[in-house]
Amino acid sequence: MDELPFVNEHDSWTLSRDLALINDSAVETWATLRKSRPKFTPRSLSLLPDLQTDVLLEVLLHLHPLELVQLSRVCKSLRELLLAPVADSTWRNAFMIDPHIPRCPAGFSARRWTALLFGPRECEACHMPGVDVDYSLWCRLCSPCIAACEGRGAVPPSHRVLKVTISQPSEPTGCGDETLMAKIQEVGKMCQEWEQGHKEAQTAKAEARRYRIIRAVQKRLRREGFSASDTHDWTVSEAIWECHVFGRKPRLTSTVWNLARPYIMPAALKVREERLAAERLQRSEKRLETIRSASFSLHSPPPTSSKLVVPPPYIFASAYPPLVELRHDPSEALLTRTDPRLVAILQSNHARGFVDRMWSDIHAKLLTFLPQNGESSTPPSLDRIISVLQVPQAGPRGAYYTLPVLGWQEARTALHWCRGPPLVSEDTADGPVPDDGRVTFCPIGAGTAVSLARMVGFQAPEEVTLEEMNGRAKDERFVCANCPALSGKNRRQALSWRECIAHDVEQNTGSWVSHATPAWLRLSPLAAADARRRECKEGRENLDDASIWLCNVCDVYPATLRTRRSQARHLSTEHAIDSPLEGEHLLPIALPDADTRPGRRRPVPMVEGLHAATLRCKRCANDTPQIVKLWSHRSIVPHIQDRHLLERGLVTETEWTEVDMFL
Repeated sequence: MDELPFVNEHDSWTLSRDLALINDSAVETWATLRKSRPKFTPRSLSLLPDLQTDVLLEVLLHLHPLELVQLSRVCKSLRELLLAPVADSTWRNAFMIDPHIPRCPAGFSARRWTALLFGPRECEACHMPGVDVDYSLWCRLCSPCIAACEGRGAVPPSHRVLKVTISQPSEPTGCGDETLMAKIQEVGKMCQEWEQGHKEAQTAKAEARRYRIIRAVQKRLRREGFSASDTHDWTVSEAIWECHVFGRKPRLTSTVWNLARPYIMPAALKVREERLAAERLQRSEKRLETIRSASFSLHSPPPTSSKLVVPPPYIFASAYPPLVELRHDPSEALLTRTDPRLVAILQSNHARGFVDRMWSDIHAKLLTFLPQNGESSTPPSLDRIISVLQVPQAGPRGAYYTLPVLGWQEARTALHWCRGPPLVSEDTADGPVPDDGRVTFCPIGAGTAVSLARMVGFQAPEEVTLEEMNGRAKDERFVCANCPALSGKNRRQALSWRECIAHDVEQNTGSWVSHATPAWLRLSPLAAADARRRECKEGRENLDDASIWLCNVCDVYPATLRTRRSQARHLSTEHAIDSPLEGEHLLPIALPDADTRPGRRRPVPMVEGLHAATLRCKRCANDTPQIVKLWSHRSIVPHIQDRHLLERGLVTETEWTEVDMFL
């Protein structure tokens, strides 16, 4: 009787609520069996124990093993009959009813086979839940119990397969223990595949039930005021999926929902709060973009130009109190640049005065960046040549670069940042301009400016203003002495004093410094005149062809700057404005970029070395004294032959004069 599976069975066999004890094979097989049986009205089984044993056993031959298990729990007499040896054939024949379940092996107890296939998932020795059948041993033991049995030499005798099977007579073919073990392994593999199929089916059904409950919970949440995005959020779905209240529940009832609500509502409330905060932030950012684009109407023309305009500082929209209040308005209304509240704020005299005060504050802050000379009695000024600042810029295509600017006017055109503010380091707060560390003083550029001012004759170069330097050094050209005098594409260039500062700053940017000390050579007047003649136009004489024009109708920030023709086409196609007006629909923005400076010319390379251009034709100097053109020795002879019609034999050194290259 030690092999009978239903003697003194554990409470978990009948009244268990532990999900780890549920046998998926028993659940799936029982569900399939109930669907296959014809439906009938249940009747009492009280007369069944009174039948004769032979008749009763014949009736039981038509029952499934799971039905025999259920029948053994009806009454004591049926239980004793089914557990008696006379019912061994009944249990074994029960496995012939369902062709999908594994057959009971010959020589193995059919009752025990039923317990292995359909019994609860618990260890037979220590009753630990969640233990599967080990089909290599044909028993249900946990790992510690198997290890303990192996320590004693073998598993318990009642669980040893070989003791039952090897004692059977061998086949006439003489197959030995190896063939028998192969058959046992084959049966075990078949049972594992059968059990795995039931597990997968139960998993699929459980997922379908859970997804059905998730959809029902989402409907409940939407009825309580949550949006569809809240209910479909991954955090809420995960909270529903992991809620233990929904375990093996076929549907969501009000009772189940009330039990699960405390576990789900915190996640739903958190998701809704995060969504509302993100919407508020997005609405605030969109309003800020609209306010910044609309604030271009508060532009002011710089003194050096009557056409180019300077927008207000980019922090104006986040610093002017009425605009800050409008930006954080709790209403969900969309803010446009035609909003009466925004128009009234920007058209007020107080707003324009606030912009002027902001520029004054920025001017005062930039003064603090300049070096304080204790020996000088004059205070620092942004009108001097030593006021060289490095201001980061956002390029037309989104690339960031650092630009050296001189004086207040150039700094002002570089600090409005209508293309978008450059990035700020992570350890520096994005504060008011220029206190956030992005604008710095450039000592290298200031040193170059002082050196050049001393070369052109100023006694106190630190006190020289930009206007004075432009008046004296406008036509001067300089050559960098730190750069090698090479030939080909790497020749030294003749630069203006402003370009010399940019050259030294560029050469000292990065990890490799090549121009630590400024060293410059001043060209002679004739050499400078020849360099100015050879300079080709790079700046735009006509600003309509420069990419500085802004559409003053779009609510977009950073602005997209195009040529005037491109912006006119944009206004016609996007805004249906065929005749745009400058100042109302179009704005030319003052930028510190090279291509927006009218009349700027590209530097020219110097002709040095063996064939240096140091000769000037005397005949050309007499005919056109205002034009200075220098030649090399090998090029001036063909020039005199072709231009002045002299034979080669008559061309001598008396036809030209040699010019000093540097002073």
